[in-house]
Amino acid sequence: MIWKLVTKTHFLFFYLASLIFLLYSFARFSHGVDIIRQGQLIRDGDALISGNEIFELGFFSPGNSTFRFVGIWYKVDVKAVVWVANRDKPISGRGGVLTIGADGNLVVLDVHNSLVWSSNVSGLLNNTAAILQNTGNFVLSRNESVGDTSRAHWQSFNHPTDTLLPEMRVPVAVNSAIRDYRAFRAWKSVSDPSPGNYTMDTVALGGPQIVISDQTRRRWRSVQWNSLIFTGDNLDNFLYGFKLSAPDENRTQYFTYVPSNLSDLLRFRIGWDGREEQLRWDDREKNWRVLQTHPDPTYNCELYNHCGNYATCDNLNSQRCNCLEGFRPKFPDQWSRGNWSGGSERKMELQCQRTYNAAGQNSKPDGFKGVKGMKLPDFSSLFPAGNLDACRRSCLENCLCSAYAFVSGIGCMVWTGDLVDMQHFEQSRNLQFFYRLPHSELEVDSGIKVSNLVIIIISLVGPFILVASLWLLWRYKKKLKVSSMPCCKDDDVVVFDVSKSKSKGFLADLSGPSDIRIDGNEVNGPELPIFNFGCVAAATNNFCEANRLGQGVLVQSTRESFLRSRNSCKEAFRQVWTGR
Repeated sequence: MIWKLVTKTHFLFFYLASLIFLLYSFARFSHGVDIIRQGQLIRDGDALISGNEIFELGFFSPGNSTFRFVGIWYKVDVKAVVWVANRDKPISGRGGVLTIGADGNLVVLDVHNSLVWSSNVSGLLNNTAAILQNTGNFVLSRNESVGDTSRAHWQSFNHPTDTLLPEMRVPVAVNSAIRDYRAFRAWKSVSDPSPGNYTMDTVALGGPQIVISDQTRRRWRSVQWNSLIFTGDNLDNFLYGFKLSAPDENRTQYFTYVPSNLSDLLRFRIGWDGREEQLRWDDREKNWRVLQTHPDPTYNCELYNHCGNYATCDNLNSQRCNCLEGFRPKFPDQWSRGNWSGGSERKMELQCQRTYNAAGQNSKPDGFKGVKGMKLPDFSSLFPAGNLDACRRSCLENCLCSAYAFVSGIGCMVWTGDLVDMQHFEQSRNLQFFYRLPHSELEVDSGIKVSNLVIIIISLVGPFILVASLWLLWRYKKKLKVSSMPCCKDDDVVVFDVSKSKSKGFLADLSGPSDIRIDGNEVNGPELPIFNFGCVAAATNNFCEANRLGQGVLVQSTRESFLRSRNSCKEAFRQVWTGR
């Protein structure tokens, strides 16, 4: 009896202890636990949460899928998944677990305890632990150095899926192995995180740049990085925040991105549709705001090499694609129909090519034409030249060199193949590159420039000369009119005596009657001198107001008296004239 009581007591104690352990474990994985150690399990429904409670790690189903995946997402939005472990091997049902295996690796097991995914690091001991850091990086290391990324055995930042997070170190690819290893690969669809066709990575051809590819075919690329910014930048939101490290012992450099406002939730993602987006969380609207997209769907010029080789693309120009000077459309019929993919070809062969093809032929050497405000072509190489002149000489001496540019922060860039993916950039007015042309094309261009300069000068100066000529002509005619009037000196004034003149025709031209009758007799008018109009105009300087008489008070009073007297005389004459 006593034995049964003791047995029952032990069973009750074991049951309570197990329940407490389960509750404790549930509480740990539901409220801010960020570390998993060997022997612990994260089941479907459990989660690790970063110390700052921004990121969460656990099981999820994307879109309308019923499959389960292990991933990391922003806690404010479970749909904002930034990393997936078993992206190409989903789990059916909710029986999966994440744990640390006997070999010290992180492993994902399905309901049948079969291996679905592993961190797959060789030579580990069994004293490892993993932590979800505040940056969203999931780091596996030894127990005594947990969280130390410099001593990490494995970390999710080195194995990204489709998202670049702030403080993530992205190596600039110097060979295909690194590019394939570190490329960001898009999901296959909204509901399928398995690897899709599009990738986004960084390459170091001539100058580091960001490239989006559709399998092996390039879809879009940024401009080159010059150690401070992306040159002539078309990525407004990429201008600030990126930094490029110095080369390490393997000559590898790393890009990192740190936002100016550390409290912002930011991410760069390559979408399943092949477009890169920069998104920022809007806490007021509770959604992600798109800051920029590349390639921009409204600008076809952002599509890689949209106008073909040796042609530039300009979204603001009515003729979107234009051949470089010295080139012509390779397929004119297709070009006229708006199919520019065939690109352009040279109008004339280069001199150095003719030298190789016809030995002994003498002609003037090739030259270079400068172009500003352009996105530099793709596939450049670096040449050890210290300045622009040295860079030009090195390109001129190599017949395979088709163009060169000297960019501060990058150095001497040379192109030895076709010039591809060129785009007009208003922001890069100070960026210039030079491409090779035969001397004859440069002479034609020089003649056109002189002609254009003459036309411009004439069009600008001509109107001023015309206006000035008309003004001078007007002034001359005005002076000529005044000077042509007879001078009214005393001995030049023409005076007429009415009483002596018998010409009624002439008197009719004068104001007022030439004579009057009183009592039926003709009476001569007063003997007043009469001046012609020219003399009066000349004497008064064309009736200038300054020459007007009778402006004083006394004169004004006298003039008024005279006018009254004249009116009285007129009335008297009228009465006499009418016989009243």
